[in-house]
Amino acid sequence: MPLDDLTTSEIRDQTYKYDLRRGFFEGILSAGIQTFALFIAIRYYNAGEGLKSLIAAAPFMGMMLSLPLVHYTAGKGFKKSSCGAIPSIVTGICLIIAAWTPSLISVVARFSPSSLQYTVIIILMINVGQNFPSHYLSL
Repeated sequence: MPLDDLTTSEIRDQTYKYDLRRGFFEGILSAGIQTFALFIAIRYYNAGEGLKSLIAAAPFMGMMLSLPLVHYTAGKGFKKSSCGAIPSIVTGICLIIAAWTPSLISVVARFSPSSLQYTVIIILMINVGQNFPSHYLSL
C-alpha cells in the first residue's frame, strides 16, 4: 500500500504494529548476541585473544560500515523498513548457522557478521521513527 494513500494516523498505526514485532526480536538479540557469543567462545571453545576481539569489535565495525551504507541507501530512495529488514535477515541466518557449526573459526565467522549487521539495523531504523508524532518519541 503506497504511503501517499494513507493518513498520518494510519501510517503511525501501521508502523507501530510492525515495530512491536521487530521490537520483540530486537530485545532477544540485544540481550544475547554479544554476551552469548563471547560466553560461548570463551567457555566452550576456549578462544584466544584474537578471536574474542573479533567478536567484541564487530558492533563497532558495523557502526563504521553504517555511515557509507546510510549515505548509499538515502541516495537510492529505498524504503527505510526494507533497508532494515535485509540486515535482520542476514543476522538471523548467521546466528542459525553459528548454532550448528562445530568449529571455533566457523562460529566466530558467523557471530561477527551477525553482530555487525545487527548494529547496522539500528542506524537504518532511526528514520522509521519519523512515522511517529514527536510526543511519542519523547517518552
